[in-house]
Amino acid sequence: MRYNPRRMAAKDSLHAIAVIGAGRWGGAVAIFLAERGCAVRLWAREAEVAAEIRERRTNPFLPGFRFPEAVAATDRLAEAVAGADLIALAVPVQFLRAVLKELAPSNPSCPILGINKGIEQGTCATVPEIVREELGPRPYAHLGGPCFPEGLLNPRTPVAETVASDDPVLARAIQDLFAWRNFRPYRSADVRGVAVLGAMKNVYAIAAGAAAGLGLGQESIAVLVTRALAELRGLARAMGIPETTVHGLSGLGDLILTCYSPASSHNRALGVALGEGAPLGRALEALGPRVAEGYFTAACVRELARRHEVEMPIASGVYRVLYEGAGVKDILTEWMGRPLRSEA
Repeated sequence: MRYNPRRMAAKDSLHAIAVIGAGRWGGAVAIFLAERGCAVRLWAREAEVAAEIRERRTNPFLPGFRFPEAVAATDRLAEAVAGADLIALAVPVQFLRAVLKELAPSNPSCPILGINKGIEQGTCATVPEIVREELGPRPYAHLGGPCFPEGLLNPRTPVAETVASDDPVLARAIQDLFAWRNFRPYRSADVRGVAVLGAMKNVYAIAAGAAAGLGLGQESIAVLVTRALAELRGLARAMGIPETTVHGLSGLGDLILTCYSPASSHNRALGVALGEGAPLGRALEALGPRVAEGYFTAACVRELARRHEVEMPIASGVYRVLYEGAGVKDILTEWMGRPLRSEA
């Protein structure tokens, strides 16, 4: 059945799900929804990845997990979205616009769910903004919060995220869709805030990783995360994002998880390598096919801080390491030498 804002039993309207992007997170969401009982079509950019999922029920981007038969993998975008009740976008943000241009003519009335996190380099556009620019007005929701693929697919790990939409019926339908087993979704109307904060925390994960790579203690990382929250709060206030979003799952919750997770965060892994002294090029190469969105987002956060006249020394320091060749230890020395002030 199709999404219909007049339906009372909204949760019954979302059954055929198209997941666009077969990386770790897209693959995990596809498995989760298939086990939930949905019919899932999973689009992979690489034909060989789609073939492996079809033939072996495995995915090189998500090792250790098998895909249920209810997941049909394809490398043809129009085939993936045909007849879908909901299209979930898991494509890395820097490639999203090109994918949406191809997707636009197919299933044009289908609601969109953004499950990816990032800000487009050059435009500083968030996922909902890119979707609106390329697909026009259509029902949209955004999912954000502290959850990695391994946690989502572990029934013994309770997880929670925020579903944000200005369409309350769609928000409730998606909340009901994901409310299963170990997953507890909360609703919000702050689409912009959930999207912006989910992207920005990746910059601070790089900083936390760099601190770990330098061998600093947990006290130092706790200080960094606390001051990162203060920076997020300051920019959010200037952008009109409610403080409840900053202190919610997509803000504080995602910030804590990403900054303290040594095994699952690509952005933290990039920071660790830089803190250990690896040149930027080698640190990026070590990630392999994984994408550290914080690398791209750092430039956008710096631009947003400039536009809104907000001081963000941690985010600025990450930018300088990534784009101006500054040393991690030099940035740390500058942070510690900043003028003393009251806590805010």
